[in-house]
Parts: sequence; C-alpha cells; structure tokens
Amino acid sequence: MTFASLVASLASAFGADAAWNVCTELFGVRVSIDAGVRLRSQFQGPQQTEMSLTELRRMVSQGEATLIGSLVTRSISGIAAASWAGEEVRYPTDAESRGGPQNVGTSSWQPPAFPNFLFHNLIQQFIEVPWTFETRNTGLSLELEPTVSTDGKLIAFAMSVHNSSLEGFQKPFGSPARSEPKFCVRQTRTTFETTSGHWRLLNVTVLRKPSPSMEFYLFRATALPVPQ
Repeated sequence: MTFASLVASLASAFGADAAWNVCTELFGVRVSIDAGVRLRSQFQGPQQTEMSLTELRRMVSQGEATLIGSLVTRSISGIAAASWAGEEVRYPTDAESRGGPQNVGTSSWQPPAFPNFLFHNLIQQFIEVPWTFETRNTGLSLELEPTVSTDGKLIAFAMSVHNSSLEGFQKPFGSPARSEPKFCVRQTRTTFETTSGHWRLLNVTVLRKPSPSMEFYLFRATALPVPQ
C-alpha cells in the first residue's frame, strides 16, 4: 500500500468531509542517558505525559536539556502540511586540482625569487578549487496529513518527522585540501490515531555521538471546527 492510498483509506474511515482545522505541536528535547532512562518510564498515560513534558520544559529552561525544536503547524483535515525549522548547509561536492603556474614556458612568465618559487609549487599541489556545490537542510522538520473523525474527538495521522544535524567535517581520502560534511539523521515515518488535545510520546532515540544522549519527541494535535 502506497502512502497516498493509506491516506485515502484513513480519510474514508474517519469522514474527511467534515470541516475541521487541525493544530499540531511537535516538541523535541535531548537529555543525558541517565535523565532519559528515568523519564522514559513516566510516559504511561495522558496525565503522566503532561507531567513529563512539564519536567522536560523545566530542564530546558535551566540548561539541563537541549531543545531540538518546537514546531506549531495548522492544517485542514484531509490536506497535507509541512513545517521546518533549521539551517541550510552549503558544501562543495567536487573540486578541480590546480598545480603549478599555468604560463610556464611562455615569454610572459618569470620565476619568483628563491625560496618563494619552491614554496609556491608545494602549496599549489594541495590547492583544490570547488566548483560544484550542494545544499542540505538541517534541523527539525514535520510532514503530516491529518484526518479528523466526524465528531472531532479522534485524529488519524500519516506522519514523517525528520531531524538532521551537522556533526562536523571530514577529509576524503586523497584530497587533503577539501572537507566533506558529516550529518547525523534521525527519521520516523508512522501512522497512528490520537485523541484531540492530548500530548503523547511519539518517539525516543538513543544517540552515541558526540556524547551518549536520548532524544524525546512529543506531539499534540487539536481539532478545531472551521468557522461557518
């Protein structure tokens, strides 16, 4: 079953003809392993999830946790929506090596004074001029298509959450003058049903680099009647 056909079946089951707006909130936080293990067992129901969310917000405000992102998206039942917050990273993907003066042997070329001539040739062996670039988005992004039940109490989702961060740069083999970016990517694609207005734990991710940590992603969707 394709993603589009799955959305269509959800719309048919939940009555997508009803006029509903949907406000979705996504909250991502990174904590230490010890704090993550302690908090993970507390997400047992709506009330416990609300209490754990309050604890995570307190930890962020006091510097005990890192806020990954907080997205608020409004959409219409049965219509796809997307939201992204982050930075664009532009980096070279190919380069041209430049070695030595290009006009050697012509009447216009004169060798520089020693030892500048040797130094110039040595440096030129390691110079690469980038000429092809790519751009990649980092940060937290959300793609979703909600389908609200006719009474507005339940919301079914086809959803994709993507978080990408730049870890640093590494030098490819045989190219000492060029660096390539290294990304860490976390992605969740899922379909689920939730009660309107309640926070729920969407995903927990364990990271080993750059330091051991756990990431919590919490989600809330609220169905709002379209004003007549």
